Amino acid sequence: MAKVRPTGQADDVRLTDPRRATPVAAAAPTVAAAPYGGPWEAVVRVRDECAGLVRSVVDAAGFGLRVLVASGRPFVAGRGHLVRPPLRRNDLAQGSASLLPPAHPTPPGDAFAELRSVHSRCAPPSRAVWRRAGVFAGAFTERAAVSVCQDDGLSARQVAEALVRLAALGVLVPHDDPGAGGEPRYLMPRAARAFGQTRLAAAGETDAARDRHGRHCHGVAVAAEALWSAGLQRDAARLVREEREALAAFLGAVPRRPADAEAAMETALALWFWWAAHDRAPEGASHVLALLPRLPSDSPLRVRGQWLAGWLLAAADPGTAGRLLGLAWPAAVLAGDDALVGRIAHAQGTLAWRRGDPAAAEAHYRSAAETIPDHAPAGPSPVISLAALAVVQARTSPARAARTARRALARPAAHHDAWAAALAHCALAHAEHHAGDTPRARHRARRALARLDTPLDPPHARAALDDLLRHTAPRAGGRTD
Repeated sequence: MAKVRPTGQADDVRLTDPRRATPVAAAAPTVAAAPYGGPWEAVVRVRDECAGLVRSVVDAAGFGLRVLVASGRPFVAGRGHLVRPPLRRNDLAQGSASLLPPAHPTPPGDAFAELRSVHSRCAPPSRAVWRRAGVFAGAFTERAAVSVCQDDGLSARQVAEALVRLAALGVLVPHDDPGAGGEPRYLMPRAARAFGQTRLAAAGETDAARDRHGRHCHGVAVAAEALWSAGLQRDAARLVREEREALAAFLGAVPRRPADAEAAMETALALWFWWAAHDRAPEGASHVLALLPRLPSDSPLRVRGQWLAGWLLAAADPGTAGRLLGLAWPAAVLAGDDALVGRIAHAQGTLAWRRGDPAAAEAHYRSAAETIPDHAPAGPSPVISLAALAVVQARTSPARAARTARRALARPAAHHDAWAAALAHCALAHAEHHAGDTPRARHRARRALARLDTPLDPPHARAALDDLLRHTAPRAGGRTD
C-alpha cells in the first residue's frame, strides 16, 4: 500500500508496489495503537494524488468509517486496530485531524458514498479493473486479473498498474498466502466488491466479465492437470491453491447455458487430482453431482462425471457411488475408452474393499492396473491401482504383495508421479510388515514420508504413510499391530 518513513515530513507517503512495501509497524516501533473492535481494512489515500481528501477505512464485512487526514501524517490500519505515531504538540495547530473512530460503524450506504468519491477520482483504467475484478469471490492473482479485465481497450500492463493503484487506495488488499510460495494475490473487501459489481452492471459488462472469468478458471484447471501429468505436481497444487476461490466460485455458480455447464464440468474433471490426492473428495463430488443434471443428455462428459463422482464418494456414500459407477461402466465400454474403463474398475475395487470383500477388490484392482494406459491423462495412473492391489494382498500373501508393489514402482508413471510412488512405497511397506520385517517397513515409510515435506505435496499419501507408521509402532512388550 503506501510506503511510510516515520519522519513526520510531507513526503512520508509515497505510492509503491504493495507487494514490495516495507511493513510500517516494523519501521515505527514507537507507535501507539487504538482498538477499533472490528476487522478494519484501510482504504489508503495517497497524499501525492489527492492531499487532504477524506480517507475511508472499510472492513471485510462491508462497513466503513471516516478518517480525516489533512496533514499527510503516516498511519497504518490493520485488522482490529488503527496504528499511528503519537500526535506532536503542534499537529492540531497544523490542521491534523483526529484518528479516533466514530461511536458506530458507518452504514453500508455511507460506505458506498465514500467509495463513489474514491471511484470518481480514479482514472478510466482503474475504474475498469475495479468493476471487472468484482467478479472474483475471493483472493486473486495479477495473472487472473489480466485474464478477466483485459480487452481491446485495456492492456495487460494497464491492468497491472491499476492493481497497484487500487491497492494503494485500499480498494484491493494484498493477500499473500504464507507457505504457498506462489504469486502474490489481492483481495477486494466486500463493500468495494459490491460497489464494483454495481458499476459492472451499469456498464453492461456483467456477462462478458463472467465469460472471461469462466474461461480463465477453465484454463487454470487444464494447465494444472497438464502440470500434474507431466510430473510437476507441486506446481500443479500451487496453481490450484492460488486460484482456489475463483475456481470454487465458478464451479458453484449456476450455468447460464449448456456450454457453460460443459465448461464447468471439464474444469471439475481436470481437477481430479486436487479432489483425490489433496483430500477434497466431498467438495469435488458436490460440484460434479450438481453439474451432472445440467449437462446436455448427449454430452460425452456425462460418463466421466459419473466415474469421478462415484470414485470420490466411495468412502462417504458407497450406495450412491455404486449407482453412478454402474451407469458409467457400459457407456465407457461402448465408447472403447480403456483409461475410463480401468478407472471405473479401480473405483469398484475401492467399494469392494470397503464392503469387506477382498477377493472382489483384488479382481477389480488387477483389472484396472491392466487396463489403464501408462500415460493416460485426466485420472490416476495404473501405479495407483497396483499399489491398492498390493495392500489388499499384503494380509494374505505378503510375498505376492511385495512383487506387486515392486511392479508398481517399476512402471514408468512412478518415475514422475510422486503421489503414485508414495502409495507404492506404502504398499511395499505393508507387505514387508506382514512378512515380519516391521523395522524395514517403518524405515521405508519414513523415507517415503520425508519426500513429501511441503504443504504442496499430496496429504492423501502422507496420511497413508502416517497411518502405517502409527499401526506398526511398537506396543508394550515389543509387539506391533
